[in-house]
Amino acid sequence: MSLLQDVSYTLSSLRKAPGFSFVVIVTLALGIGANTAVFSMIDVMLLRPLPYPDAGHLVQLFETSTPNYSATPDSVAPGIFVDWSEQNRAFTNMAASEGFHYVLSGNGSPELVWGGAASAEWFRVLGVRPELGRDFLPEEDRASAAPTVLLSDRLWRRRYQADAGIVGKAIRINSESFTVVGVMPPRADYLETNQLWIPLRKQVRPDRMLSYESRYLNVVARIRPGLSREQAIEDLSRISGGIKKAPPVWRHLRSCHNRVFTAFLE
Repeated sequence: MSLLQDVSYTLSSLRKAPGFSFVVIVTLALGIGANTAVFSMIDVMLLRPLPYPDAGHLVQLFETSTPNYSATPDSVAPGIFVDWSEQNRAFTNMAASEGFHYVLSGNGSPELVWGGAASAEWFRVLGVRPELGRDFLPEEDRASAAPTVLLSDRLWRRRYQADAGIVGKAIRINSESFTVVGVMPPRADYLETNQLWIPLRKQVRPDRMLSYESRYLNVVARIRPGLSREQAIEDLSRISGGIKKAPPVWRHLRSCHNRVFTAFLE
């Protein structure tokens, strides 16, 4: 039987049982769609190279209840982050962030967006520079500083019509005026759900930044050239051993070179 005869026979069979044919077509469509989604995720999460320079030295720090790498990683208490960032010898720089919902108003209808409160070093640790303007200055990451904000590329294009003059202008966030200091490049949207960022200490109260009990920060860092992960862990253990206020929790790091784990960088 030729190919043309096969096709003709198949179409004839489908016409004779339209209900069954519909189920088959829908099933195939759903299966193809599901496989496409899975392979798209694998491409993003596993196959594409990380969008950050020198990703082999980029790690995420986390806390676990046991000294076991297979344990579920927990977020980091802000008091621990402050001690790590001030006392470490193994990292060139370290940063923290936390996700929040924000209400944008002005320039259109009010809108609820997901954003991040990030310490001043966040984008420098990742090695990502703004497309327009600059990122946060250290003095802006203080509770007393004037409010500043960084916009994602997609928010800048969608809500502010890609206005190149947005830098230096004020926008309303949670009914407060924030000055836009920069717009991040499109590649910063990779594995990011945030549409804007504000300095961490403008979001988190000073007393909460001293807490050793509440764990809610995502912490990333870069290991100094020439140092191994084991040496970095030893350095964290040294610091942790001197933290009297902290509960008995192990502190470790995990390499962001693992493509799957980079999802935690959202």
